[in-house]
Amino acid sequence: AAVIGEQMNFPANYEAKNFGVDGGFDRLFNKYGQIYGIDPRILKSIAVQESSLNPNAKALTSSATGLMQITKAAAQDVGESWDNQRDPETAIRSGAKYLRLQMDTWGFTLEKAIQAYYAGAGTIITGDNGELFKAPWQAGAYIFAKNSYQPKIIKRAQTLTV
Repeated sequence: AAVIGEQMNFPANYEAKNFGVDGGFDRLFNKYGQIYGIDPRILKSIAVQESSLNPNAKALTSSATGLMQITKAAAQDVGESWDNQRDPETAIRSGAKYLRLQMDTWGFTLEKAIQAYYAGAGTIITGDNGELFKAPWQAGAYIFAKNSYQPKIIKRAQTLTV
C-alpha cells in the first residue's frame, strides 16, 4: 500500500476540474473498466486502497507509485511507462491492463486477479498449489492477499459509485 506524500505535485496535464477525490477520476475508471472488461468500481476501490486517490502516492518499500501503485515490473508487463504513473490516466489504464493480464494469462477469476495485483501471480499460484514459497515474504503476502486485501477491495467496490 502507498504512503501518501507530504505534498501534492500534480502532473502538468492535471486539471482539477476533471480529476480528484470528488469523483473526477470516475470518467477514467469507467473508460478503462469498459475497455478491459473490469467493473470500474473495482478499479476505483483499488485506487482508494493503494493511494487514497492521490496521484503522487509513492510506496516507501517498493517502486510502486501513482493512483494504482504500479511497480516498474508491472508497468513493463503491460507495456506502459513507469515514469508516467503519476499521470492519472496512465495509472488507471495501467492498473486495468494489469488486472486483465492476470485474468488472461493465468485464467484467474477477478478475485484471484485482485490477489495477484497485490502479491504477484507467482505467489498466488504457489500458495494455491500448496507449494513452498521461495522467498520468506511470500507466505505473508499470500495470506494477506487472500484474507484481507481482495475481500476489502470487493466489499468497498460494492459501496462505491463511478
